[in-house]
Amino acid sequence: MQLENLRLIKLSSSETVIAEVQSETNTTLIVIHPLRALVIPSKTSSSSLNLAMMKWEMFHDFEEPMVLNKYAVLAIGKVNDEIRTAYIDAMHRYHEIIKLDQSTELDNTDDDLEKELEMILKSLDTKGRVLH
Repeated sequence: MQLENLRLIKLSSSETVIAEVQSETNTTLIVIHPLRALVIPSKTSSSSLNLAMMKWEMFHDFEEPMVLNKYAVLAIGKVNDEIRTAYIDAMHRYHEIIKLDQSTELDNTDDDLEKELEMILKSLDTKGRVLH
């Protein structure tokens, strides 16, 4: 992660995005791993607020760069240490979930292959013989 390029981006849609800026031109901003920053009420106290971060665009491949039109950007700036830490934590959780999904997918594939093999062996007319 190029955390020295981590920026807060305020969009004309009123969304606040935290992302790593890879590059920019006169009209575009190229970012990676954009997270939408939301302020939500605390579950434990009605008088306090929490910061939540989620993928900004759910249908975008999160590992691929995204091009933003600068005309949609109202402001851009560096993030403070608290936001940087929250971003890093969110990215770690994202990668842990991806690893878990991949290992579950592999486990399911093994189970599916085993079941398919059992079905094939049962379909063979073995007449009491054990096939290995």
